[in-house]
Amino acid sequence: MRRARLRFALLGLFPLVALLAPLLAGPSAPVPFDPDATDLGARLQPPGRVHLLGTDDLGRDVLARLVHGARVSVAVGLAAAALAFLAGALAGGAAGTFGPSADR
Repeated sequence: MRRARLRFALLGLFPLVALLAPLLAGPSAPVPFDPDATDLGARLQPPGRVHLLGTDDLGRDVLARLVHGARVSVAVGLAAAALAFLAGALAGGAAGTFGPSADR
């Protein structure tokens, strides 16, 4: 039961991080790196005190890119859920309105 609570807490944290991405990863934020800024002098650094998750092959901070990338993932997930809800509501409404003829 404790593992399930932890997993749900982490799952709930993901949209919150996506919503607060500009505040979490910006010039005056806890992760003070632009996710698109390259720094070839800091290429492929391992995780450390400056770059908590390290850097990629262009010197971009991985944590900053992860935080900003969460916005796209959450938006796609919400759009897919909204589309599924709309399709289900239309199909259920048609079945309720037209009865057995809509089921065929």
